[in-house]
Amino acid sequence: RTHLATLRPTQSFYVLPPPPSLLELTRHSGREGVRRVVRNPELVLLVLVAVFSGMRWHALLIGILAYALAHCAGQLLGERAGMAVTPFLPRALTAWTAWLAAAAATRRDSGLPLASWRWGWPAVALIGVLAGGSLTETVLPQGLSRLQQQLGLALFSLGMGLGAGMVALATHQLRAALPGVWPAAWQRVESLALLAAGVIALGWG
Repeated sequence: RTHLATLRPTQSFYVLPPPPSLLELTRHSGREGVRRVVRNPELVLLVLVAVFSGMRWHALLIGILAYALAHCAGQLLGERAGMAVTPFLPRALTAWTAWLAAAAATRRDSGLPLASWRWGWPAVALIGVLAGGSLTETVLPQGLSRLQQQLGLALFSLGMGLGAGMVALATHQLRAALPGVWPAAWQRVESLALLAAGVIALGWG
């Protein structure tokens, strides 16, 4: 017995996932921003050096906020203006900045402590712009409108600022616990930590 079948072309169709809600977009973008901080050890190193060098909290928060806003601007420039930055450049610049900060903090008698650096937040803002422009992979869910994409990028940058703030808070708590752990040598331990961070940053850059 022979069976004949006629194959007819069917119309192809695609199923797009529904766009996320504002809460889902905020949670996703913020979580990815915090993860990005953890995946950038040179940024964690810079925050660690800033805290251990005795930077005031308001100056530290200004630097973190400047980085987050500049990172958002760099992402928008990369998306809309076609700015392309090699990922090595912001990573190396972050490591070199951490090394300079550690070197200045270990020389207290130089008259240039980190807390009084005038160029601190502009340097961090420059790093943020370059880091945002070098972000090549997709960090947002699919099915977003242009407005939702821009909002997601802004939330991603704020998530990075939140992650840096969490690192700063944890490092501050660690620094505050040093006098209780090493009552007689906590300042020496702090200097050794800054020296080690500077060496690591120099090798990283």
